Formats: sequence, C-alpha cells, structure tokens
Amino acid sequence: MINWTLVFVFAVVFSTGANAQVQPFQDANNKWGLKNNGTIVLQPQYDYINDFSEGLSTVLSGVNFGIIDTSGKVVVAPGKYNYIYGFSEGMAAVRLDGKSGFIDKSGREVIAPKYSYSGNFHEGFAPAELNGKMGFIDKTGKTVIPFQYGFCTEFQEGLASVAVGGSWDYDLYIGGKWGVIDKTGKEIVAPKYDYVGPFNAGVAEVNIGGKWNYDDNEMPMIFDGMWGAIDRTGKEIVTVMNSHVYTSTLSQYGYMLVSLGSKYGIADASGKMLTKIKYDFVRPSSEEKEIAVVNIGGKYDELYGSLAFNPYVGGNQGFINFRTGKELTPVQYAFVGDFSEGLAMVNSGATYSDELGYRGGKCGYIDTAGKTIIQLQFDSADYFIGGKAKVSQGGREYYIDKTGREIK
Repeated sequence: MINWTLVFVFAVVFSTGANAQVQPFQDANNKWGLKNNGTIVLQPQYDYINDFSEGLSTVLSGVNFGIIDTSGKVVVAPGKYNYIYGFSEGMAAVRLDGKSGFIDKSGREVIAPKYSYSGNFHEGFAPAELNGKMGFIDKTGKTVIPFQYGFCTEFQEGLASVAVGGSWDYDLYIGGKWGVIDKTGKEIVAPKYDYVGPFNAGVAEVNIGGKWNYDDNEMPMIFDGMWGAIDRTGKEIVTVMNSHVYTSTLSQYGYMLVSLGSKYGIADASGKMLTKIKYDFVRPSSEEKEIAVVNIGGKYDELYGSLAFNPYVGGNQGFINFRTGKELTPVQYAFVGDFSEGLAMVNSGATYSDELGYRGGKCGYIDTAGKTIIQLQFDSADYFIGGKAKVSQGGREYYIDKTGREIK
C-alpha cells in the first residue's frame, strides 16, 4: 500500500525552485501568497503554496489542491483533484477518487486517473501500478513495459530498479528481490539483491541482507546487511561484503566511498580501491576538486559538527588526492581547514577536549601538493580571502600575504 501523505511530502521536499526569485510566503494569519524579489504578486489566500517546479506550483485551499503559475494565475482550480504533485518533464501526477493520472502544464488531463499509483516521468517513462502490479507508461499513457513487478523506481541513466516477490507493509516493500531493466524492458540484472539503488555515473549501490525500516525523518530506508556496487552491465565491481558503498560522489568527483565498520576508503568508477579502508572521515574540499580532507582516530563533533566543513575532531587529519588515492602529506596534523585560494591552514600540536575544543599547537599553510608554504608558527590562522589571511602570534593579530609576509 502506498502512503500518499508520504508521497506528497516527497513532492514538497524535492520540488525544484526553478523560479528562485518568486517565493511563497506566509502571513500572520497563516495564509500563503507569492513574492517576486520581495514584492507581493499574489496576496495571501491559500492554506499552503508549494515551491515552484517547472514554473508551476501546487496550492492547497482547505482540503482542495490546485495549480498556479509564478504570477499567481490559476492553472487548475482547487477542488478538481484530491492531490496534485510537482511537475517533472512537463507532466504532473494527480489523484482522483483513489486513482492516479497525469496533467500537462496547461492543466489538460493527458492521462486519465486509472492507476493505483504513479511516479514521476523521468527519461520519458513513469512507473505506475495497475491491478496490483507495476510497470511503465509513456506520456500518452501507453504501456511500454508490462505491469509485472511488485515495485519499480524511475529510470535514471536509461536503467531502472525493479523488485518482485515482496509485499507492501504500509509504504515498505518487504521481502522482495531487486534487479535492473533497461528501457526496452530487457533484464540487465536478475532479481537477486535486497536493494538496488539508482545509477549514478554508471554505477549503482546494491545490498544483500538489509532490512527496510524508517530513518529519523520517517523516510523508508534499508539498514544493515552487506553492500557492494554494480556497473551498467550488472557486473559486481565492488564485492558485496562492505558496511556501505556510497555512489553519490561519482558524478561530481569521480570516486565512491566504501566503508567497512566505521572506516572509509575510496574507489574509482571501475570499483578499483584507491586507498585502504582506514579513514574515519572523508570529505571533498569545496575549492580543490581533486582533494579531500581525511581523519584517522577522531570522532564526530556532536555540538558543532553539522556547522563545520571538517566535523571530525581529535585524531590526526590531513588531505588525499582522491583521483589517485595518494596522501598529500602523512595524516599527521591536529586539525586542518579547507583550501582557500590554493592554500589550506594546518595545525600541529593542538590538543582537543569536549569542554574546550582545540587548544595550543602552531598553525601554518600548505599548498595543493602538500608542500609547506608558510611555516607552522601562528597561534591561529584564518582562510585566505583576496590574497590575505588574518593570523595571531603572541597575542598580536595581523594580516599576511600568501608568502607569509606581514601586510597592512
């Protein structure tokens, strides 16, 4: 059984703010309107306005859903449908009397509500459920992949995950096996895993032995078991034996994280391990796209970790090149900062306590090759901005240039 409230929450959370200058706002009477760069373009009148997706937004008036454009003009009057979801590829799923269909951006009903469930259109196809089985339809409503699965994901990179043999427990698909099909319906991977994630840069996470439950945000998620990764042919490029495999970094950075217990290592898109699984924390630099900060022996900062670029404290810290897996320097520093204008602050000798944070040690700067450019001599050191950084030494604060020379 599909939890439609949960599906609407997903639509709210993941709507695309394509018209960022036009924003919903709420007044003192809890009514919602629209502002364009701070100017009211629609007086507050709705009980809720969703973020805009492809130039349109769903609105709620009482218990009735409708659609407006960025000027506030009504495209679909509230009350025609029980639910309306966000637009994807020019189509939005609608619910009427327990059935799903689709409308286009003019509000025209393109596919009449007849499905028990329908996902979003992605790559031209949408997953849908009919008579207790799921398959795929195109934008005319034509069945392009037969209704024969217990569950289907949307297509991504020309591939979709499908599951068979399970059953629904509210919105958890329990006990099934997952495989992969292409857009012709050809089976690329026979259903044998307990989960197959979406493909990212040609790689998907897979799980054996995990159990479905809810995360802290009440979202369905698979926990535990063993994780690996497959490529587009279904080949297992990371053997299913790890605590987790994270492929989300592949498209942006070209590597994936592989964890065993609480330790992490880095693999490339072919599954080749570039580092040993030995780090407690790995995070890409926000400036240098081939460098990541790493920590060995530290712990997550429960108080300020969510606010920090480098949320792990204690232990030893350093940097690696995640294209090659090589450490820029030995992981030897008490703490490090992110790169800024080609230099990163590093500290040696500081000690950490939960009560006082970091105390002591000396700070200096290294470059992207790991070479010490400015010797570790300062009591504190900030990021470089505009070619200068604030430092302190012996109680005196001043600015230095990128050679370490004091400047006014």
